[in-house]
Amino acid sequence: MRLTVVYLLLLFALPGLGQEKRTAAPKRSLSLYLGGGAAWETYRDRAMSPLLYEGIQGAAMLGFDIQGAKMLHRVEGRFWAGETSAQRRGGTTENLAFAVNGSHLKRLSAADAPWQWRAGPAVLVWGSLRYHTGLVNSNYFYDLFGSVGPSGSVERSIKMLRRRWTAGWQMSVPVFSWGLRPTYSGLVAATPEEELTAAPYLEEARFGAFKVLTGVQSRLHLRYPLPNENALMLVYHWDVFSSRLGHHPVTHAMNGLQLNLSIKLSR
Repeated sequence: MRLTVVYLLLLFALPGLGQEKRTAAPKRSLSLYLGGGAAWETYRDRAMSPLLYEGIQGAAMLGFDIQGAKMLHRVEGRFWAGETSAQRRGGTTENLAFAVNGSHLKRLSAADAPWQWRAGPAVLVWGSLRYHTGLVNSNYFYDLFGSVGPSGSVERSIKMLRRRWTAGWQMSVPVFSWGLRPTYSGLVAATPEEELTAAPYLEEARFGAFKVLTGVQSRLHLRYPLPNENALMLVYHWDVFSSRLGHHPVTHAMNGLQLNLSIKLSR
């Protein structure tokens, strides 16, 4: 009886006694990555021309990952600039474009599984501005879309060249979107300058599902480890969308290849 009482007292005084040693929960890690490369842009903007325009664009990327035990928060911005020209005689355009993808991904597989599956919601933003050098009036054309939709990713570690690489893929699809497109050929710049405000642009905005914007943002990467948990990443992006917002539909695709440096900021 006395031994039982002594054991119970020790059990309350020393919480670790008689229990398995608990493993500390992993800390969140923050990684910043940035880099650049090139992309092949193709689009058909019927507010401007029925012709297909295409060309090489310079590309840049800036993003960060916050990874915890079960969650991965990823925010990534991609930026492009360059020129395109029509298949037939139709002039040249100077282009600026950006895409932002913010995703909140929950791990679905076990921590030690070879394939790491994640899924969750994403916020997608796309914007572009085109200047047609061959037109005198109505020579600016634009797209601006904000969307929410599902996103999913998968990663797997592979051994190659005596190093442990990581290959991964993420895809995001817009479902509900807010879109801004010219419903006529050209911008409001044709109106008198004193009347230029944001109101005529915002009057063209629409909110809805699927018909406002249908598209995919897809990301493939191959990660090569560096000392101190940094890495080099080869990233391939495929951004494609189409919209019938307004009277002039648009289709657009961007295929890009970039080399990024990933820097782990938290230790």
